[in-house]
Amino acid sequence: FSPDFFTRNQVVAYYGHPRSKIMGIVGRYPVYELGPMLRGTAASYDRANGDRGIIPAIYLIYGTCQPGGEINRIDKKLLDRYIEYTLTNGMLLYLDHQLGRYSMEEAMVEMLPYLKYPNVHLAFDPEWHTSRPMREIGSVTAAEVNTAQRLMRDYMIKNNIRGKRQ
Repeated sequence: FSPDFFTRNQVVAYYGHPRSKIMGIVGRYPVYELGPMLRGTAASYDRANGDRGIIPAIYLIYGTCQPGGEINRIDKKLLDRYIEYTLTNGMLLYLDHQLGRYSMEEAMVEMLPYLKYPNVHLAFDPEWHTSRPMREIGSVTAAEVNTAQRLMRDYMIKNNIRGKRQ
């Protein structure tokens, strides 16, 4: 991506987990049906968007918070299908980790290897950073966000990964 990629474009994303119909549209359709639907939605935004471009994306729940703050991670083969589909179809893929009882650093370390794909970006749900999901709203600190950014930057430099990531 060019240095001004995210300032020249807006991202239009479909959200969810492929194995859950209640966690967003991603779970209601297989990826090969979801892709054309997403392109149609992105096109409707593009018509109203003026000079800025539109980039379609799938915002995939990577780690789902369970009772006690444990994390249920997406099946690797299923995740690989979404990476492959979005990569070959010019879409971004956001991997969303709900954190649970784990630290930002622990969550980042397991997701960093996916940055080797030029379309993959990382996201976190601070409200799920808790050991008491559905009874307590979690949070993260500015220091934790800074740690995540530093880990991502250092990983990309160490592994010669070019481009920008969100």
